[in-house]
Formats: sequence, structure tokens, C-alpha cells
Amino acid sequence: MTDPRISNGSDTTDTVHARGVALSGLGILMGIGICLLVSAFFFHWLGSEQMKPPGGPAEVVLQTLPANGPRLQEDPQKDYEKFARNQQEKLNSYGWIDREGNRVHIPIEVAMEDLVKTGLSAPGRGMTRTQLQQNRATQPTDVEGAK
Repeated sequence: MTDPRISNGSDTTDTVHARGVALSGLGILMGIGICLLVSAFFFHWLGSEQMKPPGGPAEVVLQTLPANGPRLQEDPQKDYEKFARNQQEKLNSYGWIDREGNRVHIPIEVAMEDLVKTGLSAPGRGMTRTQLQQNRATQPTDVEGAK
């Protein structure tokens, strides 16, 4: 016969401590009650006279909302057309990007024709990966992100 005081390696018991369950339930109920009281206080405080805008909420809404919505642009269609025209002019014209650095932009059609004639150059041929990264890090970039 085995001694009931000797453990078989399991620390589980089959008993439920009623006092612990009751205290846990009471703690949960008290926490809920405190939350309800704090919420009721804030709702009462937010609804008090000191928090209400002068003239009532309807007057404030009428004062803050513009009649036809905010005017961000006078004529959005005209602004877009002007933007698109400027972009097309830049794509189809010659011009300086950086005079000191001797950098220019050329029409896109001319650039594509030159690329077809000369082909892509292979910059960095014969260089190690580290040398390429160091070379790339020392090259200045312009505002548009091109190198």
C-alpha cells in the first residue's frame, strides 16, 4: 500500500479552493464597478455646462464648416492641364539639370534612339562588388534621384 503523502510526480490536485474563486470573482466585480463609476463621472463632466460650447453645438458646426467645402484649387482641371503640359515639354525638350556638373536632359525620343544605337554600357566591368558599392556611394545624386 502506498502512502498518500508521497507524490507520484504530479502536482495537480482534484480540489477547488472555493475561497480563491470567490475572491477572484469579487475582485472582477469590483473592477467592473470602478470602471462604471469612472465612466459615469466622465460622461457627467463632459455633459456639464463648462464643457458646452457657447451658443450650443449647432452654432459651432455652422461656424466651422464652409458653405461649399474647402477650396483647395481655384480650377483643378486647368491646374492639371498646366502640370501635364509642363511635364510633356520637359520630356520633349533640351535643358540643363546642373550647369556646373554639366548635366542636361534631352528629349525622350532622342534618348531612346541613342540607346538603341550605342547600347547599354556596363559600368563597373572588372570591379568587385565592394568597389562598385564604394563608387556608387561617392557619386553625387540630383534632386530627381538619377545618378
